[in-house]
Amino acid sequence: TDEFVASISDCKTVEEYQQYVKEELVKSRENEREMNRRNAVWEIVMANAKVTAYSDSDIQAIASEYKSYDESAAEDFKMTFEDYVKTYQNMSLDEYNTAIEDMAKQEIKQELVIDAIAEAENINGDDMTEEEIERCAREQNYDNVSDYKKSREEADMKEDVKRIRVMDFVVGSAAVTETPAADSSETSGSGV
Repeated sequence: TDEFVASISDCKTVEEYQQYVKEELVKSRENEREMNRRNAVWEIVMANAKVTAYSDSDIQAIASEYKSYDESAAEDFKMTFEDYVKTYQNMSLDEYNTAIEDMAKQEIKQELVIDAIAEAENINGDDMTEEEIERCAREQNYDNVSDYKKSREEADMKEDVKRIRVMDFVVGSAAVTETPAADSSETSGSGV
């Protein structure tokens, strides 16, 4: 009823509420499609990028961060680290160590690719806009821009903005085609 709709939303009528929900669903679907396109393009870039050598100290530093997080979680659960890994990661310690090393390499590879593209295309994080800062805060799951700004140094924010500018450049440069879905309720696939 109109009364119920008014009590749960800013809409005054059922029709107004239905239109609002429809618009939100369309916007959500478009955001999802755009994110799928961005991810598909970036996955191809990363799959085609080659790293000739990794710094052992960089790998260990990043792997230590991952491990520290999991060790803290094990303590919270009052478990040994080995039991935590076995129970919540479903792997042995050797498998775990290999997995976090691989994750560290992927993180390093992504940073190297972003830096290489930024250098080749003369992209940097200088002259950040408020919109870009807000986007960085959103993408990093901050509750608000103020918290993001408090937790990040200016140099870190410039790196974050450089990253989104590189991603935008790569996606904007890609030839993306979409295959029609067999049924309109299915998500269409992207080809790059």
